[in-house]
Amino acid sequence: MHKIFENSEGNDPLQATREFGNQFINYIYNVQQMMSDYEQLQSRVKTMEKEIEQLKKGDEWSSRVTYEGVVEQIAACEDAKERDEARKLIEPLLKREMAAKFRRDIRRRAKELNEGGSNILIQQAEVRVQSPGNNIAHTIYYKE
Repeated sequence: MHKIFENSEGNDPLQATREFGNQFINYIYNVQQMMSDYEQLQSRVKTMEKEIEQLKKGDEWSSRVTYEGVVEQIAACEDAKERDEARKLIEPLLKREMAAKFRRDIRRRAKELNEGGSNILIQQAEVRVQSPGNNIAHTIYYKE
């Protein structure tokens, strides 16, 4: 007989066949287990690839935040103290030369916004002040 069907004692071919069958069944089970593990790993790899793709795209918020947008928002603050606080929040994230450019751009944009929005032209007005007791009332009449 062939040696594969011999057991360790070498006498019983039926016992050797059973052992071979058990080994073969264990082998098949191990192969199935490895295939299952492989499929799970493939699924996890696909999930991770999707996550990486999402990270490369960036989330919706960060893709809308631009340098110009940040400068615009800070410059739009009416109070210089508010602008300064907002600038100090962002500035540590920038390199030194970029921080200097950031300050210049904020000042330039704030100046542009102030020049465009604060020109009020009153051609002629009459102010009447009435002082009954301690209360002072101002009345402005616009003349055309």
